[in-house]
Amino acid sequence: MLLVATNQMGAVMIGLDNMVRDSHGAVVLVYRVFDPPRVLEGGPIITEEAEAQRFDCDAQNYQSLGSSQYNAAGEEVLWTEEEPTKPVRERTMTSRVADVVCGKVQLPSGNIAKDRATARAMVAQSRAAAP
Repeated sequence: MLLVATNQMGAVMIGLDNMVRDSHGAVVLVYRVFDPPRVLEGGPIITEEAEAQRFDCDAQNYQSLGSSQYNAAGEEVLWTEEEPTKPVRERTMTSRVADVVCGKVQLPSGNIAKDRATARAMVAQSRAAAP
C-alpha cells in the first residue's frame, strides 16, 4: 500500500499490487484509516474502509465500485455498492489519490507499507510528526 495523504480524520492509501491501468485511467483499491474512528449514528464504529474506485484521468472523474467498512477487530460491519460517476473535486483526499493514480504526482518509496499494521503505524507516525 502507498500512503497518499493524511488529515485530521485519518489517512488514505492505495493498493499498488491490485491497481489495473488502462489508456484512460485505472481501477484501484483505496484504503482509509479513520483516526479518530467514525461513529455512525445508531450504528457501528468504523476504523477502516476499503473501496474500489475507477478513475478516468482524461475526464477527471471517478466512480466508487463498492466499499467495505471495518471495526477495530477487523470485522466487516458495513458495505456499499457501486455509485454513479462523480467529478474529482480539487483539494480533497480523492484529488490526491487521482493525482497519484493518473501519474501527476510520484510519492517517495518510504510511503509504501507492506500490510495493514504497517500502514496504521505509518499513519500514527505521520500524525505524531504533524504540528
